[in-house]
Order: sequence, then C-alpha cells, then structure tokens
Amino acid sequence: MKRRQKLLNKPWFIALLALLPVVLTYPVFEPDFGTGLDSSYVWGLNWLFDNDYSTLKHLIYPYGPLAFLKIPTAPNGHFAFALAFYTVVKWAFVVLMLRLVAKRGHGVLWALLLSLPVCAMGNIDSYTVGCVALLTLMVLEGGSLWLFAAAAILLAIALCIKSSFGLQCCSVLFVGWLLSMFQRHGWLRTVAMAFFTLIAMFAVGWAVYDNLSTATGAAEGMARLVEGYSAALVLEPEHQLWALLLFAAVVVLYPVLCRDRRSRWLYILLLVPLFANWKHGVVREDFFHFRQLLYFAVCMFMLIPLAQRHQRLLPWVASIVAVLSLGVNLRSLGSYPLTTSSPSNVVTSVFGYSRVVARSEAVIDSSLALRRLPTATLKAIGDATVDCYPWEHLYCAANNLNWQPHATLELGAGNSLWLNRKAATNFEGSAAVDFVLLHHADGSDIPGLRSLDGRYMLSDEPAVMEAIIVGYEPVDSGDYGLLLVRRDTPLNLQTTSNVAVNIAQDQWLKLPETDSATFLRLSVNNSNNIMGWLRSVIYKPDVCTIELMMADGSVTLYRYSPATAHGGLWLSPLPASTVELADMMSGGNRSARPVAVRLSFTHPRCHCDSLRVELQTLRRQLFNNTAPIQQQP
Repeated sequence: MKRRQKLLNKPWFIALLALLPVVLTYPVFEPDFGTGLDSSYVWGLNWLFDNDYSTLKHLIYPYGPLAFLKIPTAPNGHFAFALAFYTVVKWAFVVLMLRLVAKRGHGVLWALLLSLPVCAMGNIDSYTVGCVALLTLMVLEGGSLWLFAAAAILLAIALCIKSSFGLQCCSVLFVGWLLSMFQRHGWLRTVAMAFFTLIAMFAVGWAVYDNLSTATGAAEGMARLVEGYSAALVLEPEHQLWALLLFAAVVVLYPVLCRDRRSRWLYILLLVPLFANWKHGVVREDFFHFRQLLYFAVCMFMLIPLAQRHQRLLPWVASIVAVLSLGVNLRSLGSYPLTTSSPSNVVTSVFGYSRVVARSEAVIDSSLALRRLPTATLKAIGDATVDCYPWEHLYCAANNLNWQPHATLELGAGNSLWLNRKAATNFEGSAAVDFVLLHHADGSDIPGLRSLDGRYMLSDEPAVMEAIIVGYEPVDSGDYGLLLVRRDTPLNLQTTSNVAVNIAQDQWLKLPETDSATFLRLSVNNSNNIMGWLRSVIYKPDVCTIELMMADGSVTLYRYSPATAHGGLWLSPLPASTVELADMMSGGNRSARPVAVRLSFTHPRCHCDSLRVELQTLRRQLFNNTAPIQQQP
C-alpha cells in the first residue's frame, strides 16, 4: 500500500498516467474550411499569418495573430501545430488535475476516472483556463512562484490566440493575485507575482507583436470588442428558463456547500470565467455557443469537488445538478452534445495526417470553386488592391486577388462606434483600397440587403457604409454582387437638417419627403431602465428593431445594434437589392423611400418610455459621372 502511494506521488508516473485519458478521449480533428462568415475569417487569419503578418498584427478581432493554434487550415503546417498545442495543453491540464489530489493516494485513481468525461467534453478554451487556475491554486497553497510565471506565460499566449479565453485567464490570475494578499506569504510574494505576470505578458507581447505600441493597440481593440458584443449578437430562441434558473441557483449556493478552503479558492478563481461563458452561451443561445458553456461547466464542477481535502457528498450532487440543468437546455436548442472521442483518432491524426490534409485540401478546392469571378471582372481588377464586404474574403483566395483587409476583418465593427470608425479607414483617403467587392451572402440578392441576424447592411456599420457610398462607384455586377471602384473625387454628403425629438416606443415618426440627392438617417439613443439594465448584465440585452413603412402601407422590419445606433440608422432611400444599391450610388432614384419609421423592442418594459432620436437629412453636394455598369451573365 505504501509502495503504491509512493509511486502515485512520483511526478514522472503522474505524467505517464495523464497520457491515458488524453489518448482515450482524443477528438476528431478536421481543418474546417468552406464558404460563409466563419469559414471566411478562418482562411483570412491563417493566410495573413503566412503572407502579411504586419497586417494581421493590426487587425482588431476576437482572434489574435496566433489564431491558427485554435482554428487552423491544412496548408503550411498550421494543422500540425494546432494538434501539438492542443495535445500539450490537454495533457498539462490532466497532470495538474492529478497533482491536485496526489497526496491522497487513492485520490489519483479517482481523479483519473473523473478526468475521462472532462477530457471528452472539454476543449482548448476550458483546458487553458483550467491550467491557469490550477497553477494559481498551487501558488496560493505555497507552491513555487515559477508556477505563477508559467500561468502568466500561458495567459499571454491565450490572449494572442483568442481574446475570449485569454481574458478569462487574466481574471483568474488577477483574482489569484488578490487572494494572495490575504495569505501569510506577505507583500513581497504578492509583488513578485505581479512582476512575473507583467514580465511574461511583456515578453510574449513583444515576440508576437514586435513592439509594445502594437500590443497595446491590440489590448485596446479587445476591450472595444467586448463592450458591445452582447447587444450586437443577442438572439432570443426557445429555451428552458427553469433549467437556467436552477443552474444559477446552484452556482450561487455552491460556496456554502464547499466547506473546504481549497475548493472555495478554486470556485472563486473560476467564477469570472464561468460568468463569461454564461454570457457567451445565453447571448447567442444556439447549439454551438451554448455547448461551450456546458463544456466549461463540466470542467469547473468536476475540478472543484475534486479539490476537497476531505470528500463530502453535497458538492458532488450540486455539480451533477448544475451540469444536467445545462444539458437539458442544450437539448431544447436542438441536440445533446455528441463526443467524437476515441483512441483511434490519435492514430488518424498522427499516422493518417497526410490523408486528413488531402481531404481538407479537396474541401478547400470545392469551396473556392464557388467563389470564382467572371473573367471580365478579374480583368477590371487586375493587380489593384481589393477588399470584400461584408465578410466573404474567400473571393480573394479563389481569384488570387491583392487583398487589403479592413481592420476588423468582418462585421465585428458592429459592436461599437469606435470599431466602426476604425474599419472605415480602409475606404478613406489616399491609402484606401482600390476596389470593394460588395457581395451577396449566399450568391443571390438578399431581400432588403440583410446582413447578420436580419440587420440592414447600410445600418450595420454606419461609418463604413458612408465611406463606401461617398468614396466608391459601381463598375461591374454579376451573381456575386457589385464591384465598386474608388472615385477620383469623393462625394460630399453634408448634413442640411438635424432635428432632435422624443418619441414613444411603437410610435410612428413621419419622415419628410426628399428628392434623389437627399438621404435620411436616424440616430438613436436607447435608454434602459433598471429592469433592462439588470436583464442586460445578468442575462442578455434586448433585441432592438426598426420598422419602415412604405407609401403603399407595407412595412419592412430590421434589427439594429444599439452600439452603432448613435452613428445613424439608414432610412431613405432604402435599396432592396444590390441592383437598387448600385442605382442609388450612381445618382438614380429607383429605391423606395419610406414615409414613416418606428422603433420597438422584444421586452418593452426593459426600456424607458421615451426615446431620444435625431433625424438627420444629408444632401449630396457633388456627383461624379460614373462608368456604366456591365452586367455579367
């Protein structure tokens, strides 16, 4: 018995044991590539890493320069690096998990058994946050400060991969640092922990971004992305509210059930990341986003009771209830999470690597074939710089175009006016991109030019669309959409009238009659009441909609993001297709002009009764003669 316990306490033996759950629960890895919003940025981030790293460093996006470690494409070895990174971090997580209970002898085998569901349902996000939390816990228990340095380095790397779980790691380290102040280690140890964190972040930031200025700009961009994320991407699907309330109740009561100081520390360390995953899951509340919340909850609520020095039943019961309550809600969103874990996947990933890459390259070729442009369009572009809007950058890959991406890479600028303004710089001034490929999302006209989640393209990023309208003119069109070329002299849109009024929810506001050279937009100042503020913080923001009434009495409804509503929602004229948009940009008058507008919300009680709006009238002061549009078959 003593010999077995002595063996289980050996670091090298624990390291070998940790390989077992890693191998048994190894998932299927296939590099994802296809058409559409998500696949487009996967290609873009991987391509920029190899071909234009300078541009990649300055992008403001949820993913950072090392994004290929989480979302790789097959070419150039990115997939191999991602496999290696995933395997090492997962193995380190299991090692730390086993070390947590190593002194209890039989606890190692118990932890090894519990690691199987955690490893089967976890992902690189939860493993990374878990590693940082376990390393921090060991330091709080008197471990070496080098463990805190390792946690800080992992945190810095995570920030360069994806801001979401990088910021979660930041919260873990910061809370751990605060807890250390109340320990007997003294102020010197606490100062050393802060010093190690700063040095690690400085070193990794310098290595990835080349200089502090770029790294600081990236940090600012992360903060801007977070500020408007919820309101910009919120969905309202059917779900089991009672299950969510049960989960929340368990989370609140959990520290009362955990009488062990170590498990309470771990709970405190992981509470902010849990809340971040909660917001991420319930804001979108579709299967894939909510599944991440479930994965993180499984990791957290298996680790905390396992950390108890003296095992008690109640924390385990609470953990099971918490996980099952989320699982019930995931079922209401479509399906239970199906794991693809199997030891055979290790063989496929290692010895069948070339076959996996070959299959991925075949998928790439078929996806790119869907984005080929007509020969005449390619001839018009030549070697000039091109950007695709709103998101399908695969046109550049499929046609070998000279890609000059805007700063936010896709519709992330809809999160805030600051990001919106930043993205617009790619379409302004002497350094503006030469051509803009304004594409359809699905290869055909979208009714009302809708963009993400039913929003209207001209209102989604006000500064970007105004820069495109005044700075570019249509020269070509086809099944892909419109090709816009930079004007010799930009148009001059001047505000000729700015009327501020207060209107009630669901009240129609009559719009003035305008001619073909006059545009209208509406700046909205949404004000939540106390109920709305609480709902937004604890649960999710409300869905905001704008309705536009036409002269024939028909009504068109769009969503809008409150974060960009201050920049102005486009009202009139209202192009319903790329053909009408081209006509408007060429000075035509084919687009319908709404006669009234109304603002409404899914939950009216969460908003103030009176809304402050500004009706802005813009006059086109200068118009260039545009080249005739060539309609491609």
